[in-house]
Amino acid sequence: MPSSPLFEQVHQQLLEKIRAGIYPAGGRLPGEWELAESFGVSRPVVRQALMQLRAEGTIRSKRGSGTFVSDTGVATGLDFGNLTSVPDVQKCLEFRSIIECEAAAIAATVRSSAELQEVGRRMRQYEKVAASNAPSTDEDFAFHMAITKSTGNRFLIITLQALKQQIIFGVGLIQSLAATSPEENAARVTSEHAAILSAIKSNDTEAARSAMRAHLDAGVSRLFEK
Repeated sequence: MPSSPLFEQVHQQLLEKIRAGIYPAGGRLPGEWELAESFGVSRPVVRQALMQLRAEGTIRSKRGSGTFVSDTGVATGLDFGNLTSVPDVQKCLEFRSIIECEAAAIAATVRSSAELQEVGRRMRQYEKVAASNAPSTDEDFAFHMAITKSTGNRFLIITLQALKQQIIFGVGLIQSLAATSPEENAARVTSEHAAILSAIKSNDTEAARSAMRAHLDAGVSRLFEK
């Protein structure tokens, strides 16, 4: 069977990235040159794929501003429900370990330079907010989400995105229950994040997996420090 035209292949890959949240609802798509380089195709191929997405209502153009994903978003179909107890938070962390340890390992193998920079940027944002003693749960989630997005695996991305509410609640609870001061707790997390980033940067699959596991296991430990 002959393969589908290049523009249809690019169209499908872009659609998968949008569904996975790599290009979120309301977010701006990279320019044609960047997309062409990313997919290894010509600008006319990218332009034709974008025309199809635009006709389907998936993206929209703003004169002078670029191309944006439509604001409707993409439903994941996953609902993990509320966390109702400390054991619930512990089980959520155990589930995250199953998902995120492998995500970190995959990221160490397949991440691009731009994706690595985004993980680093998110880590620094967390550090900045945590150092000010302001709530940093959103920044913590964004760091983990950036790692998962760099896998390019929409199933991992959709699962973690669907867990956002539970993850943010759990991280907030851990911060409130930790026996250490907020400053010491933030320093611990910052060190753990740095170890994960370092392993991903070094393309060390096993170290990335282990660093993520150590980080999430430490979260479980912090729940019971008191």
